Amino acid sequence: LDARGGNLESANHSFISNDLGARTYFQTFGVHPARLQVNNVGVQDEGVFRCRVDFVDSPTRNFRVNLTIVVPPSQPMIYDDKGKEVTGVAGPFLEDYDLVLFCHVMGGRPQPQVTWWHRGILLDRESETSSESYTVNKLFMKGVSRSLLNENLQCRARSSDLSPPVTRDVALEIYLKPRTVQITTPAAPLSAGKTQQLQCQTWGSVPPARVIWLLDGEPLVNAPTSVTETRNKTSSVLLFRPHAGDDGKEIACRAENRHFLGGMLEDRRRLDVAYPPTVKVQLESNIDPGTVKEGDDVLLLCEVRANPQPEPNAVTWYHGEQLLDYNESAGVLPDGQKLTLRGIVKESAGEYSCAAVNREGETRSSSVVLRVQYSPRCREGFSSRRIGAIRHETLDVKCEVTADPRDGVKFSWTYNKSRDVSPVPGSRVIQSGLISVLRYTPESEVDYGTLACWASNSIGRQKVPCLFHIVAA
Repeated sequence: LDARGGNLESANHSFISNDLGARTYFQTFGVHPARLQVNNVGVQDEGVFRCRVDFVDSPTRNFRVNLTIVVPPSQPMIYDDKGKEVTGVAGPFLEDYDLVLFCHVMGGRPQPQVTWWHRGILLDRESETSSESYTVNKLFMKGVSRSLLNENLQCRARSSDLSPPVTRDVALEIYLKPRTVQITTPAAPLSAGKTQQLQCQTWGSVPPARVIWLLDGEPLVNAPTSVTETRNKTSSVLLFRPHAGDDGKEIACRAENRHFLGGMLEDRRRLDVAYPPTVKVQLESNIDPGTVKEGDDVLLLCEVRANPQPEPNAVTWYHGEQLLDYNESAGVLPDGQKLTLRGIVKESAGEYSCAAVNREGETRSSSVVLRVQYSPRCREGFSSRRIGAIRHETLDVKCEVTADPRDGVKFSWTYNKSRDVSPVPGSRVIQSGLISVLRYTPESEVDYGTLACWASNSIGRQKVPCLFHIVAA
């Protein structure tokens, strides 16, 4: 700049004809002190600049300025722990597991500082790797927390406070464990054989949790379910048709995120399944049903399995189709789930059943057959008969009885006249099973009278004989 012969504003400017000279201009107007403007500075412009001022009648003055060029680093590049560049979203990272990311920058003068930030808070300022050509900062976060869901991290690289940092934001994908799981259907008794809905909700899992229903620890594989999912909430509705055998079992709703080993929660509930009675009749354990005989006492038990249990007066007893009422004089004593038969007789034999009722319904048991063994007695129509006879004519007097057991029945006959009772010789008697035939020939008036037929078996002797009154024809 040559201002001789004029003022600075009108001074002549000249420059060296090279790249630096073409990019420089000495400013004097409007600024104080005057300054040298260098456009498009580069690393090659770094060095000591000297300003020389010559006066007409004063000594020359020299001023030196050391120019240091700050070079910003390259745009940061993000890598995961496997060395793969992150171009979009980083992750996924698992809740409570560690997070590792690397931020690489190239160049920069002076050596840049590479840092990690989250929401304006400094996370890591230490660079693990540094050379003249690149700088790396490894971010290590122990135990990723839920607070990082949908968050961004920022890598900043800066060589000097004179220039703004270069930055790179990276979005995080975080997988979360289920936080809660609950069977939301109010606890209430279920009815066997009826389809009912059970609802379970789980919250907090990313991606949404898978819901599995289990019965006593076994998955309900074929049970119909409907599932509704949102970002981190899952609702499952189970159409459950319980059976009577499910009463007291444990149903569980399990929420699990398949990305976590053991990352599951369960809510369990003990089932209360109401069902109609199942009933069964049996003889008291110490009674052999094949050896019950007249005069014995018998206890029948009605086994009832039901929920809720029937009231004692809700159990009834049947002999065949006849409802049994309490009758002490007849020895019939029903008492809830017990039926006592005292001093049973032949007529006590037959089928016995019981019935029970609760709010779910009424059930009648299958029958148990009670066999009553008894000593012989006259068959109907043979208790007492009147037979006309002619002297010297042989009669076949037929005696027929019933008995249990039928095998081993033995017969004997007696003849009654006036006050005398005489046995009839067995040679005149023919027996076949429960029938005995006496060949009888009245010879005189004294042979008219009453014949008595007696039978016996292993239970005992007939108490009342079958009577045949022989009269003159």
